[in-house]
Amino acid sequence: PIKWDDEPKGYVLTRVLKYGMGSKNNPDPDVKALQKRLKELGLIDDVRYAARLCEYFKEKGLSRRETFHKMLLKGVPYDLAKEVLSEIDTDEQAQLSQLIAKKYAYKLTQENGTQKVFAAVVRKGFSFSAVKEALKKYNEELEYCE
Repeated sequence: PIKWDDEPKGYVLTRVLKYGMGSKNNPDPDVKALQKRLKELGLIDDVRYAARLCEYFKEKGLSRRETFHKMLLKGVPYDLAKEVLSEIDTDEQAQLSQLIAKKYAYKLTQENGTQKVFAAVVRKGFSFSAVKEALKKYNEELEYCE
């Protein structure tokens, strides 16, 4: 079910509307008129769409690399995705610490757990050095608690 708030949240990428309705090479004139009208109303806004998408992925705790990749998969242009990501402030170490404590704490207690967690977190798009630092910090905190 669609929920209508004061501010519309269904911003659409221009590319999606342009190619989603009509031929890719020869869009229907009605689609062009519709696109123009929706832009006037502010319902088609690539920048706002990209910003919302970036915020959504940030809330899910995805790394910058994974967020960038998923934005490209959603059809956000490369330059726009780079620009929006540069404006978003993320603390990679805090993200990593939270992810490790929440999702991988048990696996760290198992045999070869550190290696497995390291590989899994790197696959999520975090840098080697950041993951190494976060695991080192987590192990130090664990030893301190014991």
